[in-house]
Amino acid sequence: MCNLKLGIRPRVPYIFYGAGFWSDLRKQFREMIRTKRAPAWMADYVLFTDDPDEVVAFYRKTLQVM
Repeated sequence: MCNLKLGIRPRVPYIFYGAGFWSDLRKQFREMIRTKRAPAWMADYVLFTDDPDEVVAFYRKTLQVM
């Protein structure tokens, strides 16, 4: 995510499957955006989920594919 924030990596979706496991990272991520240590647009490229159908929809939306 640091590379995404700094523009080193292209803007690609990041999926964290098993939202309960990643809950602390999710809190940290939200706090970084809230305190402006990360740009708000990053939230459009990160998904925390337990739903496989949501993963497919997120990839399609983020990568703008059918």
